[in-house]
Amino acid sequence: MANTTPNIPLSATKAPALPIAPIEYSQQYADQFNRILRLYFSQLDNFTQVLGGVQAGTTAERPGVDLYIGQPFFDTTLNTLVVWNG
Repeated sequence: MANTTPNIPLSATKAPALPIAPIEYSQQYADQFNRILRLYFSQLDNFTQVLGGVQAGTTAERPGVDLYIGQPFFDTTLNTLVVWNG
């Protein structure tokens, strides 16, 4: 039987545009900088969490419905990772 994970589409992450730091310390700048980094690392966590839950099973157990493009599946019969391309 195949291990299942929720079908969550992967969105590519992109490095955030960081604000330019003022010459003198600014609490407002530090807060804005931290918010931007927190959002970015949250995206990375979500992305890696989806990758960590790759489905696996035999060729006969490959999912056939409700797939998204880019969904990985480790085929234990072929001993290889296959990716749905639509």
